[in-house]
Amino acid sequence: MSQVETLVFCSSEDLPEGTVKSRTMEGLSVAVARQGGRLYAFGGMCPHQHADFADGMLEPGGDITCSWHLWRFSMSTGECSSAEGVSVPVYPVREEEGEILVEADLSRLRP
Repeated sequence: MSQVETLVFCSSEDLPEGTVKSRTMEGLSVAVARQGGRLYAFGGMCPHQHADFADGMLEPGGDITCSWHLWRFSMSTGECSSAEGVSVPVYPVREEEGEILVEADLSRLRP
């Protein structure tokens, strides 16, 4: 049974255009980026060797490149263009009343 919760990631002013931040919320590592006036929320760690995407490089077209070994991911789909069959989760994200909100299914994290 899913347990989708809306989590406050940060204040809107803490995520200016062209930046990415990550944090652990309720045991879930999440990164949020603001690029081209759009918000993206996705898994906060590269699945290759667990580098933090907050140190990654935002690329044109909505991609992020891991700073350690340059694996590139679509922030919209989570798909990796550097390694076949590799992806990160993506999450619904919105901005409301000065806050960045992320929706996540936490049921798989809790017994």
